[in-house]
Amino acid sequence: MYKLSGLFCLVLMAGCAETPQYSEVAVKRGVAVANLVASVETTPVPSSDDAADDPAIWIHPNEASQSLVFGTDKQNGLMVYNLDGEQIQALPEGRLNNVDIRQSVAFEGELYDIAVASSRTHNSLDVFSIDRQTGNVQFVGRQLLDLTEPYGTCLYKQSSGDLYAFVNDTDGRYQQWHLDSLVPLEMSLVRSFVLPSQPEGCAADDLTNQLFVGEENTGLWRFSALPDADDSRSLIDLTGAGVLVADVEGMDIYRVNTELAYLIVSSQGDYSYAVYQAQGDYAYLGSFRIVDNPDSGIDGAEETDGLTLTSQYLGPKFPKGLLVVQDGFNLNPRTAQDFKYINWLDVAEALNLQSVE
Repeated sequence: MYKLSGLFCLVLMAGCAETPQYSEVAVKRGVAVANLVASVETTPVPSSDDAADDPAIWIHPNEASQSLVFGTDKQNGLMVYNLDGEQIQALPEGRLNNVDIRQSVAFEGELYDIAVASSRTHNSLDVFSIDRQTGNVQFVGRQLLDLTEPYGTCLYKQSSGDLYAFVNDTDGRYQQWHLDSLVPLEMSLVRSFVLPSQPEGCAADDLTNQLFVGEENTGLWRFSALPDADDSRSLIDLTGAGVLVADVEGMDIYRVNTELAYLIVSSQGDYSYAVYQAQGDYAYLGSFRIVDNPDSGIDGAEETDGLTLTSQYLGPKFPKGLLVVQDGFNLNPRTAQDFKYINWLDVAEALNLQSVE
């Protein structure tokens, strides 16, 4: 979601807009809303106004503590951060909105780690390769789209090893593209479907072949991610029904084991994050907010667009995984937007969730 004038005022004219206030709702569907804090924040993105949007996590195959966080600056390009939040690379490829990553994708006997981002500058899916030892990112190429305004995107790696990218338009259209070849870049459109209104956030579960989609003003949906599936969908939750407050934005999956996974969704309208079972009955499990951390001086997170999750070990700071969220109001000090890191163990303890063994 674009928040043009208000955040421009907040960032560039410090003090002309009021500090955002957290919702006073303390309980949702009988479950107390937890308050959590971030332990790390990234270097602010280079662009002012509403700029930071969507993150993704790359796992180093040998040194977990050397894993990286990718984040989009939708005025400028792709940013790359280490686990201390320091920016280590910037790729000024234009107005990239959402990004996702899949690793160990096979092409002609070689394994590749791949990031894909939606580009408003080129009306395309932009594809990047990630060096599997150094983490260095290189632009590979772009697949042009016939969409009006590419918005959200997420990746899906089928059990066969095939990689697919979902991308949506602001008018509700979704497309599913297959990555046929990396060098040279070749992609083919395999499926299209439509939501009645604007979507953005999506997340695919590679294990269960489910695609979770946020229709911003309406609610949270579940589709099949399989390329030959139809456009049938199942409702998980509606906005205005006691949990989700529009817009429904970023989402991702924390997998505990083959039988249990959690879906975390940004409820942007009240600065909270809802947790659902990602399989089974898709039940609502609770919500939390990210508030100011007085010990570290790291501020909370508000109006989150994108978020990402991993259940992988990332070293002693994040032993059971990591949640990364975009912060729409970076207030300490007031400056350009950034991304906040939250230890998964804090989420699990607050909401009585399980962690990976």
